[in-house]
Amino acid sequence: MSSLLRVGRILGQSACWFSATVLGISVARWLEFNLARQAFYERRQDRANYYDLLSQAGRA
Repeated sequence: MSSLLRVGRILGQSACWFSATVLGISVARWLEFNLARQAFYERRQDRANYYDLLSQAGRA
């Protein structure tokens, strides 16, 4: 079982290289693409951030 976990960890750590190779792009381009998709602020109506809560407390 330990060896399977080790193999899984190695595959997980090198997933960006596998993905970039399959897509035919450089690893840097793959990382840039994924960061652009993940690094944004999604405004959600069901959650309030710190500043929203602070402004609500000031109005009360």
